[in-house]
Amino acid sequence: MINNKFELEIEDSLKPIDIKVLTWSEFKAQTYEEPKWIVEGLVPEKGLVAIAGSPESCKSLFSNYLAATVARGNTLFDLYKTIQVPVLLIDQENLEPWLQKRLSDFIEQDDIPLHIYPKQEWVFNVDDQCVFDEVLKYIDKHKIGLVIIDTLRFIHNKDENSSTEMKPVFDRLRQLTEETAVIFIHHNKKTDKFSRRRVDGEDMMGSIIIRGCVDSQLTLTKLSDVAESVTKIKVTQTKSRYTRPIPSFALTLEETDTGLGFVYQGVVEEDKLKKDEAKEAVLSLLEQTLTRQEIIDQVIQAKTCSKRTVESALSELIKEKKVTRSTTKPFYYSLLKEEQLSVPQFADTHIDYGVAESLSQANKTSDQLTDGELLDIFPGATIEGVPRA
Repeated sequence: MINNKFELEIEDSLKPIDIKVLTWSEFKAQTYEEPKWIVEGLVPEKGLVAIAGSPESCKSLFSNYLAATVARGNTLFDLYKTIQVPVLLIDQENLEPWLQKRLSDFIEQDDIPLHIYPKQEWVFNVDDQCVFDEVLKYIDKHKIGLVIIDTLRFIHNKDENSSTEMKPVFDRLRQLTEETAVIFIHHNKKTDKFSRRRVDGEDMMGSIIIRGCVDSQLTLTKLSDVAESVTKIKVTQTKSRYTRPIPSFALTLEETDTGLGFVYQGVVEEDKLKKDEAKEAVLSLLEQTLTRQEIIDQVIQAKTCSKRTVESALSELIKEKKVTRSTTKPFYYSLLKEEQLSVPQFADTHIDYGVAESLSQANKTSDQLTDGELLDIFPGATIEGVPRA
């Protein structure tokens, strides 16, 4: 019996294969359906998409909102058209009560084609052939057009840093895309304090094969907590295989008239964002006094922004009275202390009754005077903690 099986395997391996190769004229003559988008410009039909980001960047909430939007056939953020298709959400990370609460915040009606595969004994794992086959059957039976997986880490037992080990995982995901579009959530690598907002598409954890296999990659970055219960994020399409990436845009997660939702805040002004990042980096550095060149070198080394942006950020921080600068070269910069924000500090100088008269003659208050005018009134004074010549 064993010998017969072995002989059959050899016989199968010796059968000629019929590969398909077309000339250009033959290929050009082929008729194909027009490519479609489940979400215009973001999620191609039967495509593989990654949603990546650091912790607290609202990845799961964003994917839940996306699932609800596609299942209803609504336009995403009133900008990106969708094709209404049944959606299967495979959530291997969140507890069922919390997942139910999240989805209820986004969905009012009960009769939308949204299917949930929650955490359970039969964990969805691409290495488990039985479970994988059952999911394929479910997709076919219910005409699922979009599968969302939260998260990639929980659907396999491989080393994500190994291309060799991750290839079979993505072979399985590609098998799913023969029937449906697939989105998976993934985590970004840890970053230092200077590069938290920098996005280049290479931030995802694990082997480069992960990014290489996807057709579209969306990177979510938390910008700030605008107010209580309002979080602002940036969405950047860091890879688009078939079209030019869409411009980065900002969203706020907040309560709306129809419940919890993401509100579109417009295209992100990248130059302004880079300057804000530079200012944040400078303030972090100035826990110690540094020269202008030391600040520029350290920020550029962290690849936060260009020299011109750092210089512009320094100028704005001085105008905003957050940073002070020495008067002689090399210029030293330091954080402006609270006591320096109100009145000038004086060295060995006593204010007499002539001060009031001098200010009155200038028709200005002390905070309106230039450094030169202050020094005329207070000879030998120290302004903002910096000795003046």
